[in-house]
Formats: sequence, structure tokens, C-alpha cells
Amino acid sequence: MSIRKIPASYIILTISNLIAIYFAITQHWTLGEVAWLYFFQSSVIGVFNFLKIISLKKFSTSELTKDGHPVPANSPKVRYFTAFFFLVHYGFFQLFFGLLLWEDRLALAKLLTDPFFLSTFMLFIINYFF
Repeated sequence: MSIRKIPASYIILTISNLIAIYFAITQHWTLGEVAWLYFFQSSVIGVFNFLKIISLKKFSTSELTKDGHPVPANSPKVRYFTAFFFLVHYGFFQLFFGLLLWEDRLALAKLLTDPFFLSTFMLFIINYFF
């Protein structure tokens, strides 16, 4: 039995989320404030995945079909279409997530000036660079 090496990005993601939990507890964040933090984390995930799709050097279309026909492999047009298709769908998810949170917009206003919130958000951004 071999132990696989845990990727650094998993470790950093776990640490950044543990720091977020620590700040949420020690700063007495409400559920709404924590939800706003994860809304922003989800937004970062979406942006980075969009950029990842756009910048893929080997874009596989082996499972994609259009009108029942295989899509051409490594076509920049298909890669961009797929990236924007993802962005639109993910954007709608984020829009509805944000609309649900909008009721607690006072929490958002407070958080945007909270150094603990902003530092945790920056940790999420740094994590996704990995």
C-alpha cells in the first residue's frame, strides 16, 4: 500500500478554509456573513475555471457532440465557446446565490471593511493560483 502525495493546492485550500472558520468563530460572524464569504469564494472558483478553460493547450472534445456529430479537436472556437458557455451558466448560479444573500446586504457592507474577511478572501484567491 502506497501513500499518495497530497497536492499542495488541497493543503492550501484546507488551511484557507480552516482560517475562514477560525475567523468566523473568533469574530462572531453571522451565518449571512459566512455565506457572503463563500459566495465570493465561489465567484473566484468560477473566474479561475473560466480562465483555465480559455488557456488550455490541449482541449479535448472527445465527449462533445454538436447536432449528433463529433466536435473538432483542439479548435480554439470550440474552446472559447465552451468557456463562455460555462461562464454564462456559472454566472446564473452565482446570480441566484447572490439574490438569495441580498436580504443580508448589511452583512456584506460590514464585511467589505473587515480586515479578517478581506484577508480570508485574499487567501482564497491565492489558493486558486495553485
